[in-house]
Amino acid sequence: MLDSKLEFTQEKWFKKIMEGDITVAEVAYTLKVTSNKRVPIYVDNVFSNTKPFNYDEIELKSSSITP
Repeated sequence: MLDSKLEFTQEKWFKKIMEGDITVAEVAYTLKVTSNKRVPIYVDNVFSNTKPFNYDEIELKSSSITP
């Protein structure tokens, strides 16, 4: 799997109800491609979409994991 990620900032509001205080801050987010329950699809080595695993594929993956 390729290392695809998207980094961006978002304005987030933090509320302290008891103090009656609201602060606004820029928060950095990083979104990464994971393959927990879905298969990533790449087109020309660029992440494009995902599709769900079939039940049989999940069973095969979980049985091959050793603790």
